Amino acid sequence: RTRTPVGMYLRPVKIGDDKSILVTQFRGRKLVGRFNPINDHNVAGVVLSTDVGDGRMTIKSSFDGIHEWNHRCGNEPTKIDDEHEYSLSKIKNAHEWLEISRCIHEPIALDN
Repeated sequence: RTRTPVGMYLRPVKIGDDKSILVTQFRGRKLVGRFNPINDHNVAGVVLSTDVGDGRMTIKSSFDGIHEWNHRCGNEPTKIDDEHEYSLSKIKNAHEWLEISRCIHEPIALDN
């Protein structure tokens, strides 16, 4: 498999006060999105591949965040709306679950 040259098709422009909102078009459709880093939560994103012969998993590549895109119709304003914020909260919830999971699996120190 080869990597798709996404940069050839999507050339987002950063807008907003803090330049955190991305705007681009794909096949004439407006897309608005945001980059959500994961490395500030002490986790790493990896792409795994399974070897057919022995079933072992190997790391093929890694990533440091997720670009989240939403479709816009017509001349809607370019903003992150409530639906997008809800979607972001799902990512936020996933990050919170990672913290909870880490706490659950930490060894418990027993006092003698």
